[in-house]
Amino acid sequence: MSADAIATRARIKARFDELGLALDAIKIQQLTEYFCLLAKWNTKMNLTALPVAGASDSAIDRLLVEPIVASKLVRDGDELAVDLGSGGGSPAFPLKLGAPHLRMVLVESKQRKCAFLREVVRALALSGIEVANTRFEALPSRSDVAGQADLVSFRAVRTDDSLWATTAGLLKPGGRAFWFGGPEGAKPDLVSPESGAKPSSLRLELVSSHVLVPASASGEGSRLAILQRN
Repeated sequence: MSADAIATRARIKARFDELGLALDAIKIQQLTEYFCLLAKWNTKMNLTALPVAGASDSAIDRLLVEPIVASKLVRDGDELAVDLGSGGGSPAFPLKLGAPHLRMVLVESKQRKCAFLREVVRALALSGIEVANTRFEALPSRSDVAGQADLVSFRAVRTDDSLWATTAGLLKPGGRAFWFGGPEGAKPDLVSPESGAKPSSLRLELVSSHVLVPASASGEGSRLAILQRN
C-alpha cells in the first residue's frame, strides 16, 4: 500500500471513529481502496466535485459515511437493489459493503463512468453487482428488474416525473427508495414541487427521514428520505 493510501486509510478510520461508527478492518480497507480509486480516476474525468484528493471530512462523510449509515436501514429480507445514476460509485459501493447480501444493479449512462465502476468491482472482488450502461428510464422494460426491486437508491438525480415513474416501475409493492439528500418530513408537496405528477400519484409515499451525519461547526449534516411503494 502506498504512503498516500495509508494516510487515506488512517483519515477514513479516524472519521468513522470520531462519529462513533465501528467498522472492522476489512471494511475500512475496502472503503479505502474504493476512495483511492475514485481519487485517481477523478483526475481523468468528472466523477465527483468533492475534494477527494485530500480525503477531506466532507468527502468522507458524503461518499462513505452516509451510505454506510444508511445500510443499517436495509432489511434482512431485501434482495435486489438498483442504484440510479451511479457515476462515481457512491452511495452504491459503500451501501453494498454495509449490506453485502444485496444483489445490486448500478445504472450509469456514460461509458467512461461505467469503466470506472467495473474497475471498482474488479479491484474489490465484489460479487452480485451488475453495471448497466443505460439510461435509468430504460430499466422498467427489463423483466428481471421491473417490479422486482426491494430497494432503489439515488443521489443528485433530478427529481422529476421521469425519476418517480422509473422508481415506481422498479420497486415491488412495499419496496423502498433511499433518497440521499432528500427532505425532512413526510409532506408529498416537498418531494417534487416543480413536478406535474407527485410521487403519491405513482404509489410512492414519503414515509420517513433520517439524519445520516449530524450537523456540526464544519458541516451542515445530511439526511436520507425514504419513500415506499404502496
